[in-house]
Amino acid sequence: MVVSNSSPSLLLYLGRDRGRERRPLSALCYAQSELNYTWLVWADGDRLLVPRSLSYFMPCLPASDFVRLHRGYIVNRRFVAGVERGLADQRLMSLTTGEQLPISRRQWMLVRAWLSQPAN
Repeated sequence: MVVSNSSPSLLLYLGRDRGRERRPLSALCYAQSELNYTWLVWADGDRLLVPRSLSYFMPCLPASDFVRLHRGYIVNRRFVAGVERGLADQRLMSLTTGEQLPISRRQWMLVRAWLSQPAN
């Protein structure tokens, strides 16, 4: 798998018999941690499990478009619908796909500042 800063896409190696595929970063809704693996969730509903941790992806993704919400989630600004309060003052990010992702207390100030910046 290769993440390129020069082009806005991910080059994913899918396996020996499946080859590789280039997917645009603009279509990546969010990434979810699964131990040392990551689920990449795309706008068209595809989910791909890759053998990399979220910490591998964070430095490769443009900070203006992606933010880490929680130790288990990275989200794309294009799919953010808003922020809501859940039970016991928990903050949840609502996505245009209808899903809600948790925002950790430690990341809340960073996420709030990120949301107040104009999108590129």
